[in-house]
Amino acid sequence: MFSHFFTLAIIANIVYYVRVYPGFESIGDAVNIALKIIPTYPIASAVYCDANCEELARIRALDDNKPGLEADIWHFSNLPLDMTVMCVQMLFWSFMLLLIE
Repeated sequence: MFSHFFTLAIIANIVYYVRVYPGFESIGDAVNIALKIIPTYPIASAVYCDANCEELARIRALDDNKPGLEADIWHFSNLPLDMTVMCVQMLFWSFMLLLIE
């Protein structure tokens, strides 16, 4: 229970602010992709993207040196990637439960 709260509330906040903080954008993007392996993280990532993807893309567009980010929430790197990861995890963990049974 605590790990879900920690992932949803604390880790997602840290990753979002690292993605916004000047000079750490590429590190934040890499951590965002890497943490999608945690089953709870894509939910938090989808919530943050739904609420803040446009603003994050706007902030990054102000400086040409920052890595680009798609403002469209339906671009594959945003919500569809989170949904794909959740479906893959559902299939993987269902298969693991099948093997246990």
